[in-house]
Amino acid sequence: MKPVTSFYIAGLQFRLASIPKDLKAGEVLSFQCEPDNPYDENAIKICVSREELVHIGYVPKKITNQFHGLRESGIPILARLEGYYPNGRTHQMCLVGVKSS
Repeated sequence: MKPVTSFYIAGLQFRLASIPKDLKAGEVLSFQCEPDNPYDENAIKICVSREELVHIGYVPKKITNQFHGLRESGIPILARLEGYYPNGRTHQMCLVGVKSS
């Protein structure tokens, strides 16, 4: 798998209560388009898998077009939580690494 990008999850300040207490680096993340988002019709939410998917934040708006392009091209992507810093600033708490085949 080739590295595509890395970024910090956006919107964590609004999702802090949803973040699982046992969240850790290495977890696989999933992306879901959210066209009905009232603030951004191109929004892509990020979820971590527990007993069910838990929404923890968003792909930053400045790179959502890159993700929509990957999805539309059918290129498989794998996203993992590369770093989790629960005592850090909310805009730098969760670092995501994205790779494609």
